[in-house]
Amino acid sequence: MEAFVEVTATERTRALLQRAGRLKHVHFVSKPSANQTVHGIVVALLSDFEERPEQLQEFVAQGTSFATPLVLMRLAKSALSVSALQLLALLTSRFGAEGSDPYVSASVDTVRRILKAHALGAEKELVASAEIEGGMLSVWSCEPKVYRCATSEIPALAALGSRTLGRLEISGSGSRIHWPEGDIDLDMDAIREFSDPAVRQATESKYREEAARYGAAIRKIRETEGLRQGSIPGLSEREVRRLENGEVQPHLDTLKKLALAHHASLSDYMAKLATGSKRDAARRSGKQGKAPRS
Repeated sequence: MEAFVEVTATERTRALLQRAGRLKHVHFVSKPSANQTVHGIVVALLSDFEERPEQLQEFVAQGTSFATPLVLMRLAKSALSVSALQLLALLTSRFGAEGSDPYVSASVDTVRRILKAHALGAEKELVASAEIEGGMLSVWSCEPKVYRCATSEIPALAALGSRTLGRLEISGSGSRIHWPEGDIDLDMDAIREFSDPAVRQATESKYREEAARYGAAIRKIRETEGLRQGSIPGLSEREVRRLENGEVQPHLDTLKKLALAHHASLSDYMAKLATGSKRDAARRSGKQGKAPRS
């Protein structure tokens, strides 16, 4: 869903961002809007803290705080003076939407990706940048927000050498991070799962619930057909028992074996599973919502 994004920036910053083409649904202003419902972002060049401090001071003077993400661009290596650093600290303390972190980019293209993501309402799903240092993967979403986790915690990356790990690529849209040598792709959902224990726990809980529902459906279909757990060709009794107990989810090859045992096509068998899973979910939901009898 596309949204209107208001970008507060100096004229020079605006010119740099628009040089590569018009940004759809992005409106540039010189001062943040007083309308709190406006979806806004502040973008500033670090060099402006030295060369145009009066314009940045105006941002700071307009209020005590703004619930607005802050994106900074560092396009040339330079050491800021003490006064410029103080202004930078003041600006970063005044801005920052809940769930976002001040972000520094060395690329105009990256900032444009962030603005496009906000205009699409996809800032949580798209990657702004990523790097690996000291065995840690740091990924910035387009919110912008940083997510960090050890590469050893990600099974697909754990076996890669340090040089291979460092040769990562970000797709043009920011939808994924790609390691060509390992043919590995990670999106923001996977990054959140590995970096946030709460997200990982929620994902695991959802996986267990889905496995339990499909397991109950597999058992119901088997019992309706009068088959025993040990009479599924290609699957041991233990494998079928684990499936029906919700310990694992069935792979495609397993589903083919189950369908064959039930004299059904794969599509028909999966349709029965989906129907059974929905019924089980409704039944479980009804039990949870029913008040206990006194």
